[in-house]
Amino acid sequence: MGNVDPAAEGGAFLNYALPQGLFLTSSIRYGAGSNNKGLVIDLGAGYLTEIAPKWHLASGAGITLANADYLQSFFGVTGGQAAATGYAVHSARTGARDVRANVALTYSIDQKTSVTAALSASSLLGDAKSSPLTQKRTSESGIVAIARAF
Repeated sequence: MGNVDPAAEGGAFLNYALPQGLFLTSSIRYGAGSNNKGLVIDLGAGYLTEIAPKWHLASGAGITLANADYLQSFFGVTGGQAAATGYAVHSARTGARDVRANVALTYSIDQKTSVTAALSASSLLGDAKSSPLTQKRTSESGIVAIARAF
C-alpha cells in the first residue's frame, strides 16, 4: 500500500460556551495525507453539568469531515495499489469520515487537581466506512486522567 509519512499539520480551534452548560467545539487541521493536502474539520456539541459538589458530568457528540486528499490517503486504494495487493480500487471523495459520542465524569480533588474518566465511541461513515481497507467500522475507547493546574 505504501506509507503515509508523518507530517506537521497547521490548524486552529474555536470553542464556545452557551448558557446552561451547553458548549460547541470545532477545529480545523491542514497538512495530513500522502500529499500533505489533507483537510480535517471536527464539529461537536455537548452538555456539562454539576451532578454533586465536586462532581461534573459531560456528554457530547461530534462529526469529522475531511477532504478527498485526506480520505484517499487513509482509506483509498489506487489502481497501482490494487494491482500490488489484491484490494479493490476505492476512490474516496470529500465527505464525513466519522461520528462520535462521548461521556466524561470529573471529580475535583481541590481547586488545582481533578480526575476524569471518559468513554468514547465512534463510527466510520461514507467512503471511509466502505473502504476495502476498513477492518472495523466502529471503535470504543476509554481514559482515566489526572489534571493539575499550575
